[in-house]
Amino acid sequence: MFFSKFCDSAAITNVPISPYVNEHQARVANARAKPGASVKQLLHYAENIKSGEFRQFDYFSAADNYQKYGSSTAPAIDVSKISQTKVPIGMFVGDQDSLSEFSDTKYLADLLGPQTVVEYMYLRGFDHSSFNLYKPT
Repeated sequence: MFFSKFCDSAAITNVPISPYVNEHQARVANARAKPGASVKQLLHYAENIKSGEFRQFDYFSAADNYQKYGSSTAPAIDVSKISQTKVPIGMFVGDQDSLSEFSDTKYLADLLGPQTVVEYMYLRGFDHSSFNLYKPT
């Protein structure tokens, strides 16, 4: 129950305010919808940040990892397979996004190559919520 109350509170009170975010729309949307990430997703995100590696979720148990992955450790995610799908990707990166770093997104775009990342746009003043709660200026 703690996580439910915590997430509800964070969703309503932690709406980033910028010239590109419609504050009213953000508060209404966040009051109606639950946050878009599970506790497991947040833990996985934290694992990747702490380790500096891009890996599958680590169950912190060799037996559980082996059951899930056939290995006692969580395997690395092979990003090169994304390019093999031949699906064009557009990356839109906000310079105020606290959930991603410019250097990381640029590294990924370069790794995937121009045949996969067909559009890379770095947007000044945009944060993580600006993309779905955009307010024309």
